[in-house]
Amino acid sequence: MKPATVLLPLVVSCLAGCASQPASDAAAAERAIARAARSGAGVWAPGELRRAGEIRGACRDADRRGFEVLTRPAGIALALLVVVSCAFVPQRNTRLEEARRAFREAAADPEVARNAAHELKQAAELLEEASLAQDTLGDVAVVDHLAYLATQRVAIARESAKLRSRRP
Repeated sequence: MKPATVLLPLVVSCLAGCASQPASDAAAAERAIARAARSGAGVWAPGELRRAGEIRGACRDADRRGFEVLTRPAGIALALLVVVSCAFVPQRNTRLEEARRAFREAAADPEVARNAAHELKQAAELLEEASLAQDTLGDVAVVDHLAYLATQRVAIARESAKLRSRRP
């Protein structure tokens, strides 16, 4: 499940409950936070879930004191801020993960590490470039391409190591 699909309803419900203050909206926000916690939001976005809990606590304090902590415009602005920030969470890239796995396996092979160090270094550089592209929310096609190149460089390292180990 993607973080935005869990967090978007959670944050909007919580902030709507705080901004409008009726007990039914606050209860809906409580249920949304509980549902998100049960569905694994703590794994995908623990910071956001913690902040939603803090907002929920602020709403409870406001109820006890008899005044609003968040007004409607502030609640809406905060909801928009959270929703926009969720849109910029890097998504999981399976091709990049496969390239990392292939690199780790090749680097752990003593024959490859000994006989194809240069090729492994090139693969590591490509992986670093792909990770940077993903972390800066670069084009998915660019990340995929760099991951593909890294995987191919790992394959070249393995073959180079085999050929070099056969030489006298």
